[in-house]
Amino acid sequence: MRKILLVDNDITFIWGLKKYLQRRGYAVETAATLAEAREMIKQEAPLLICSDLCLPDGSGLELLAEVRTCNKDTPFIIASCYEKDDYEQEALQHGVTICMDKIKSALLKDKLVEYAYKELSEEQPPTFHKLLYPVSYTHLRAHETDSYL
Repeated sequence: MRKILLVDNDITFIWGLKKYLQRRGYAVETAATLAEAREMIKQEAPLLICSDLCLPDGSGLELLAEVRTCNKDTPFIIASCYEKDDYEQEALQHGVTICMDKIKSALLKDKLVEYAYKELSEEQPPTFHKLLYPVSYTHLRAHETDSYL
């Protein structure tokens, strides 16, 4: 299964995203720098990429431009604490999928799962869907009715 690549030098933030996605059945790689992200992308094309705007050795926009030169279809999310007005137009010109506010981490998590699921829909979907709904609703309703009789 291809992996989600999270690029951010905020270790606490990236750890939380990684654990959230792993609990939902996704394989996740993390990179703290642009150089690490480039190396991981060379090794294997990621399922999707979520990058911070500012990294210690460059910008998420640089990574976006590099990814788009060889792959136009990989979803690329930029998550930043900066105002979107400051970078969104440039990101859209480079082909970003969506720009998001890091502070709204619940929404960011939902978007990561949404895009990852869409990408995997033609491959093998993650196993979390089976874990969430192992029993049909009709079976549960019949069981509830029997227990009250």
